[in-house]
Amino acid sequence: MIVYEVVSELLRREMREQFAGAYAASQQSDN
Repeated sequence: MIVYEVVSELLRREMREQFAGAYAASQQSDN
């Protein structure tokens, strides 16, 4: 198992969650 792949996957999930949260917040404030 390559550590880099695991770390990159975790970072990818975190960024995706943060982006989704920011997107949802912008959508709610827009309405």
